[in-house]
Parts: sequence; C-alpha cells; structure tokens
Amino acid sequence: MEKLRATIEQYARWKELEQYIDRMEGHLESDFSVSVENAKALLETIGKEICSAKQVELAATSSINSVLKSAFLALGYPNDNLVNQVSRSLANIGGEIGNLRNEISPTSHGKSLDELRDRNNKVDALTRGFLIDSTLVVAVFMIRAFEERKDAIVLADADTAKEELL
Repeated sequence: MEKLRATIEQYARWKELEQYIDRMEGHLESDFSVSVENAKALLETIGKEICSAKQVELAATSSINSVLKSAFLALGYPNDNLVNQVSRSLANIGGEIGNLRNEISPTSHGKSLDELRDRNNKVDALTRGFLIDSTLVVAVFMIRAFEERKDAIVLADADTAKEELL
C-alpha cells in the first residue's frame, strides 16, 4: 500500500483516501470483509472524483463498474483501442470486488449466523493479497492518469493561448 500512499502524498487532492487505506490495512487479517468494502469504496471514490472533475455526470444508481468505465472515458481513453480494453478489464476488477463485498460483508445484505462466522474463510490469503494488490494497481493508475493528463491538458491549453497571442 506504500505505492498508493506515495501517490497520494505526491498529489494532495487525494489525501482523504488515506482513511480507506488505513481501514484496508487494519482489517486484512481480522475481518477481510471490511478491507473489501473499503477497497470498493476507494475505487468508486476515485472514479467519482475523476468524473466530477471532468464534468461527467453519473446516474445516482451507477454501479462501480459503470463509475470506473466512465472515469476511464473521462481520462480520454477512447472506446476503440487497446488501452480501453485494459481499462474495461480494470473496471471489471472493481465490479468483482463489489460482488465479493456483497458476498462476504456482514452488513451488505444481512447474513445467517453460519454465514457470518464463515465469511472470512471464503477467501484464502493468496486471493486476499491478489484482490488488494489489484485494487492498489487500479487506484494508483487512475490517480496518476488523472493528475498527469490534467497537467498535460493545462500545458496544451497554455501552448494554444501562446500561439493565439503571437
């Protein structure tokens, strides 16, 4: 999670995301469902912030998959290239994390007592690591793509303005 923390430190706009990271780290072993809930919320928050900053409207009931797809489009990835195929795959990871949250979270839809006791056993340690690492890769990529493209757009606008002045 250090790479995500370093990215957030580099781009202060995202500082509030640290609460999700703290919750993810703090519950990896004791209650993985909390980590998954916060992983989903982390990705969804990043996607919503990107859409908001790029003035892309989202439906009030948008799924995490829809939010992430919209965010990738807002970042300038067209529907017809390899990067968009990858971005759709990354959005699908977010969607699957949401599905897992619904399956193991004690607060998502209520659980029987047996389900509540066994919920953390549904995901082994290797899979837990993979899910959290995947979340972190997507989060870092989205933040950096937003921040680096934002600067590139600003630079391009400045160059255009200079040319118009000359």
